Amino acid sequence: KNADNKEVVVKENGVSPLVTALRMGTAETKAQAIGALRNLSGGGLGCKAAIQASGAIPTTVALLAKGSSHPQVQANMAVVLYNLCKDSNDSKAAAFRAGALPVFVSLLGGGVQQVQQEAADVMRVIISGNSDYCSAMISAGVGPVLRQATGPAAPARLRQQAGLLKKELVRCGGPDVQKALS
Repeated sequence: KNADNKEVVVKENGVSPLVTALRMGTAETKAQAIGALRNLSGGGLGCKAAIQASGAIPTTVALLAKGSSHPQVQANMAVVLYNLCKDSNDSKAAAFRAGALPVFVSLLGGGVQQVQQEAADVMRVIISGNSDYCSAMISAGVGPVLRQATGPAAPARLRQQAGLLKKELVRCGGPDVQKALS
């Protein structure tokens, strides 16, 4: 079974070499490593914990910040971070400390639609329930980017994902965040 295979990779210490490949590999090696991490990050808590413990979060954020990866690789990186942060305050904090929010604001602001959608999803998960993270997103300049991403010229799926992000910002951000988005 696929879930069993993921657990075997973790048990055999297969995550650390993948993160090392992200740090030092060729572009093709990095693309393959992030694809494998995307698959593993969709596994159980043991897989997610091993990926986080390996330093994958700051490494992935740093690669996204460079912006030199192919859009599909960027989307895969975003999915890895989404999967890790979805149910983990520790992963959310690690992504925040690594500077993920300004990077994802930038990705939401331009580029390929799939990457923009993934950026909106990751930010929504990271900020969920944390007013400090919501305020940090406002400071990172998300307001104008969200207006563009939710505007009539944006593709429908992007408008939907950006709308969910805006809704979460308003829900958990407090009055100052709500004011900045209005």
